[in-house]
Amino acid sequence: MERKLFVHYLCPFAQRALYVAGYKGLQLSIVEVDLSDKPFWLYQLNPAGLVPIVVENIEGKQYSLFESLQVCEYLESLSEPYLYPRYPGGSLDTFKKAIVDSHIKLKVDGFVSSMVYFYLNEPTLDNTGKIRDTLKDLDKNYLEGGNFFSHKILGVNEVGMGDIALFPFMERLMAFKEEPWKLIVEGLEIQSVLIWYSKMSEFSWIQKYLADKQRLLNLLSARRSGQYKGLKLPLSYYDNY
Repeated sequence: MERKLFVHYLCPFAQRALYVAGYKGLQLSIVEVDLSDKPFWLYQLNPAGLVPIVVENIEGKQYSLFESLQVCEYLESLSEPYLYPRYPGGSLDTFKKAIVDSHIKLKVDGFVSSMVYFYLNEPTLDNTGKIRDTLKDLDKNYLEGGNFFSHKILGVNEVGMGDIALFPFMERLMAFKEEPWKLIVEGLEIQSVLIWYSKMSEFSWIQKYLADKQRLLNLLSARRSGQYKGLKLPLSYYDNY
């Protein structure tokens, strides 16, 4: 059975799925999609026209799954190693999974929504309070000492879904933290976040799909140009924007 994963490598939501697939060593057929000129078939797979999307053919019928965390959960379920808590026999601990998911929704989604605002708006002393508070909370209560996201929640310091859900967006923060997002991090004591990010970046399955810093900077410039219509292909478009 062929399993296809539709992505754009500079989309942080698609990166979540790529990181899960990389962590687990899944064999997928990866299809890149030009999101600036969306093909009609993309809307047949996802009415919103967004990635990531997983497509499978089962008994002659095609099924598609979208929304990044749902795609990640499905890929996570396919084989070991797992990112969600399991019982000794290997079955999913649904209660502990729900706990992790509630913290992802509360803290990771909160960070993402705060961060996306700055794709189109310059940071100022007046508009950075929320994201700075979120970073301080992540540093103190989730990533303390550079540990993994769920180490306090579950008492087990292992990479999990929370780390993968958060990492692509931290990639952007790290790419932009000197300029143009200096005001977001200036003066913040977020050493634990930095240690965690460095530790995550060392994994080979992260390095495989890590976004190029200069491409991210050029993409941010494209977003702010007033002519942005979506992520383009080929990726080399963002080498010299």
